[in-house]
Parts: sequence; C-alpha cells; structure tokens
Amino acid sequence: MVTLVNGTASATFNPLQKGPHTVTASFNGDVNYAASSASITQTVNTGPG
Repeated sequence: MVTLVNGTASATFNPLQKGPHTVTASFNGDVNYAASSASITQTVNTGPG
C-alpha cells in the first residue's frame, strides 16, 4: 500500500523477478470523487530469476 500525498503516490519495486506482474491502483472515494480502480500488467524481460 502506498499513501497519496498532495495528489501523488509513488512505489518502488526492487527487484522484480522476470515475468508478468500486475500493478493495481485503487482509490476508496471521498465526498468529491467516486471510488475507482485500475490495473496494468508490467512484464519484466531481464532480472533475477
């Protein structure tokens, strides 16, 4: 889990194993914005493993 600070969140994944990895961002919503979620698949071609 990463905390949103001033409208921005950042995460470091080090090191990722070779292969596909799913990264999901979710927002629980608040009085101004609805909840939402989105995912991507990032494929690492070189690295450990």
